[in-house]
Amino acid sequence: MRSRGGRRRASRRRQSGIRPACAVALLLVAVLIAAGGLLTWQSTAAPDLGAAPRGPDDGHTRLQIAQGLALAPHTVVTLSEKDITTVLRSSIADPQQFRDPEGRVRDGLVVIDVRTKLGPVDITAVGRVALSLVCPADGAPDVAADVNSISAGRMPLPGWAVTQIRDRISRDIDLHGLLADAQLDPIRPYLDSVAVTADGVALGFHRPGLLQGNSPCSQPS
Repeated sequence: MRSRGGRRRASRRRQSGIRPACAVALLLVAVLIAAGGLLTWQSTAAPDLGAAPRGPDDGHTRLQIAQGLALAPHTVVTLSEKDITTVLRSSIADPQQFRDPEGRVRDGLVVIDVRTKLGPVDITAVGRVALSLVCPADGAPDVAADVNSISAGRMPLPGWAVTQIRDRISRDIDLHGLLADAQLDPIRPYLDSVAVTADGVALGFHRPGLLQGNSPCSQPS
């Protein structure tokens, strides 16, 4: 039979064991809350992309840009960051899903940032896009846009989220569709180069009748 003193000592031992366990549990909860807050801050924080899109703005709509480019089919025409931003803003099918897109050139890529939602969280999605010249089945050169990476604010995204946002951008932001404008149809066959430079996206056109042997789509015209 246990004495009263023995019962009191056992009770104190149980209580002294409970207190550290509670402290550890509370510490874990605090760490999880802090980590969640940090991840939320990183994903919603404005990314550091440098200065606002720069360069001349050749037009306020894709149509006006296309008309301006059609005036110089025998040279290299450069789309500035402002031009790229204009193309992005006028090509979005659902302005509620993608808001305030901007385009910049960084390290040979086009960097697109846009406000969108990932589940219930409002984020700034940043996509880094590579451009290249392609030759589709119809024989007319075109510009292909491949999204290399996606981040949310200042935080890289997991694979499933990257796929989700990449699919949205590829579907709803038509960066490579500039050449589909009717005003560019007459000179589209003469496109022979696409490059991302320090000044913007450079589209090279050759003169009709001039064979461009170094172009993958080159055909004598």
